[in-house]
Amino acid sequence: MNKGIIILIDSSGSMDGEPLCRAHQMVCDIIFAYHNLMQKSLWVCKDWIHMILYNSNLNEVISHHELAYIRKEKPRGIDLTMGMVQPPFFEFCGHGPKCLGKAIEYVINGYHGDILLIITKGTPSDIFCFNSLIGKCQIAYKKILVLHGNFAKKVAYEKLTKNIYPWDSFDSVEIVKNMFDMDDTLKRKVLENPPRIIELTI
Repeated sequence: MNKGIIILIDSSGSMDGEPLCRAHQMVCDIIFAYHNLMQKSLWVCKDWIHMILYNSNLNEVISHHELAYIRKEKPRGIDLTMGMVQPPFFEFCGHGPKCLGKAIEYVINGYHGDILLIITKGTPSDIFCFNSLIGKCQIAYKKILVLHGNFAKKVAYEKLTKNIYPWDSFDSVEIVKNMFDMDDTLKRKVLENPPRIIELTI
């Protein structure tokens, strides 16, 4: 198992403050859910993430970083200890337009990955550019997911993917399961030990 995940986080004006804080928390929860599930499954995995904040500019906050690192506890055994990657903190200050088309064009041309995760709460400002890239995006990524904070505006993403989730009912285990096509048995293992909630101090 070795998958690349590209995460695009909207950092436009509508995401200023609490919405960006919420986006950061969702990324944290996804990483913790992934860690707990892999720890229980004993899968040897080298999945990685690349995370970019987008508005009128692009800000790379994680570059091709492994989601977890694994080492053997016993030289002759199969017991594994998995270390968790700590997601970076970034300023919860959003401004400018949400140029998602520009961000998608950038990652399609610059980064190979298997999964694209978009976190937003609005419609792309560069909607014509965004729409023109939908076909290329669907070819480039095996799985595309959108976490949307304003579900009334999700229509702009319906041609891109069917995997659109509202923030209000966000379930990190379900998201990870969808990303990696994991079965219900593994999901139950994660639910026995759910991801920790971390508190952010701004």
